[in-house]
Amino acid sequence: MTSDQVVVNEDYCDENYVRSHGGHISGGFIFLPGPGGMTQYHYNYGGTGSVGQKVAGGSSVKPQGAEIKTPGGKTIQRGGFGVKGSSGS
Repeated sequence: MTSDQVVVNEDYCDENYVRSHGGHISGGFIFLPGPGGMTQYHYNYGGTGSVGQKVAGGSSVKPQGAEIKTPGGKTIQRGGFGVKGSSGS
């Protein structure tokens, strides 16, 4: 999700996708190259919403012992919805 809680494409939760696009994952945050620097994303667990919409409910804290699946059914290690924020350079 974005820093303003907008749902992004579930590929942003996939470590292989992130690394293949020049990004990295650290401390539960995802960093991908974007305009003006790296763009930061984070996860939302248990919320609802579609890409481009604000998420409703959920938490940024992963439920302990949970197996997380994206809305498309892909199991991911850290996942949930991706949300975006920015850090300029």
